[in-house]
Amino acid sequence: MPSDGPTRDALSGLSAAIDAVARADDLDAALNGVLAGAVLALAPTIAAVCLSDPDRAGLVIGAVHGMAEPAAAGLAADIQDPANPFAVAATGRTADFDRPGTMADGSAFAGAYLPLLVTSGGVDVALG
Repeated sequence: MPSDGPTRDALSGLSAAIDAVARADDLDAALNGVLAGAVLALAPTIAAVCLSDPDRAGLVIGAVHGMAEPAAAGLAADIQDPANPFAVAATGRTADFDRPGTMADGSAFAGAYLPLLVTSGGVDVALG
């Protein structure tokens, strides 16, 4: 069977994320645990959790992986643009895969932007 790369066990990443949330003492620990689970499952070079607050405009960064502080600060500014892929995923509740982008060092990458949705009382709410 041909393969494009190493097979990852997505359930291990999901289990790690659930375990981290269940054991977290605060929101930062929970968000970092969710991101760590995603990194375990998908092995991205960089990743971020961006959150929306219904009482405020724009998004905020909840957790990052593989980004130095200047890159994270740049992302925090970039996600305020409604056309930014993170903002589009969060507000439009739609996933976007293989979107071309540019790293801070100028190299190209293809990114995936996925909304984090929670359903309560039959209503879907986008958390980021």
